[in-house]
Amino acid sequence: MRVLYLTGQIALHGGIERVTIMKLNYWAETGNDVYLLTYEQGDKPFVYPISPKVHYEDLNINYNVDYTCESLYSFRCLKLVPRHFFRTFSFLKKIKPDVIVVPNFGYEFWFLPFIKGKAMLVREYHDSQYQRKSGGVKVWIDDFIQHFYNSVVVLTPQEVGYFKYKKNIKVIPNPTKGSAYISDLSYTKIVTVGRIDKVKRFELFIEIAELVIKKYPKYRFEIYGEGNPIYKDELIELIKSKQLQNNIFFMGITSEVQSIFSEASIYVCTSKTESFGLTLIEAMDVGLPVVSFDCPHGPKNIIHDGVDGYLIQNDSIVEASDAIINLIEDKKLLVSMGNSARLTAQRYHLDNVMKMWVNLLNKY
Repeated sequence: MRVLYLTGQIALHGGIERVTIMKLNYWAETGNDVYLLTYEQGDKPFVYPISPKVHYEDLNINYNVDYTCESLYSFRCLKLVPRHFFRTFSFLKKIKPDVIVVPNFGYEFWFLPFIKGKAMLVREYHDSQYQRKSGGVKVWIDDFIQHFYNSVVVLTPQEVGYFKYKKNIKVIPNPTKGSAYISDLSYTKIVTVGRIDKVKRFELFIEIAELVIKKYPKYRFEIYGEGNPIYKDELIELIKSKQLQNNIFFMGITSEVQSIFSEASIYVCTSKTESFGLTLIEAMDVGLPVVSFDCPHGPKNIIHDGVDGYLIQNDSIVEASDAIINLIEDKKLLVSMGNSARLTAQRYHLDNVMKMWVNLLNKY
């Protein structure tokens, strides 16, 4: 089977990039003819290791929206769409794929149905479609274009409800590779991971940390990720205003999240929305109990409240800090939840999730 993934770039650290590389490598190592086509990569290195069996080409379109704050719908970007269209069309004619997978949103989502040839066309949604409830012209256009896709893959059952046209929607969670690391849960370190963006609500992570530190001043709270520099500066000022510079730290980006998790005892998620929550699974795979707000919609599909972690009423800083303090004070509970977390994570190991993809593609 000839499989093509078409995406902007694999140059930035992020969940979409990590999962896409995992899937590409899986398809390549299981005997398929696999292609990766990007249009924003340029000469930047891949941020995660990619199999030498994966054929790669970049279209050199350079919208550059992944690296700047510029809108994809700016006049400069709109002028690049014809180049994107014709170069993609030429590439498809050359390789004649059996399957085309689109794992992020760009102009290709709109024009691929009309140039795909006989290929099966699959759209993956890695972000929550919660905003679809508000409607609008873009949502109407997306719903119309979606009719021309053979399948649309979302990460949780709740996401299906945001789509008007549901006939071709399939729920397949994100995979993890499994972990070579296991935390012994002896560390006075609590971590969170995500792009520095307001949807992650790291200010609540800081507020939670403040309440825990009042009782346990030796605990260290770490934030991994990069993103919006203005928001990061606001968070740094918040930490300074609370005089918590010796307890809360920005650690930058890492491609070895599970190594980081192996030296922590609890993982915390404060997001406003999470379509899935890949880092929750990766933390659980290492044996960390997780404390997460019950946001739409990923965490509730992963966490068994009181068994492998805690689902906290959205925005309840006190409840979240109490849950963390409970785990700090009850080591038996901490270990029990950590063991249960590892069992939960096994459901999302790569081989198990990719069986769902094989079944999906075999239908066409």
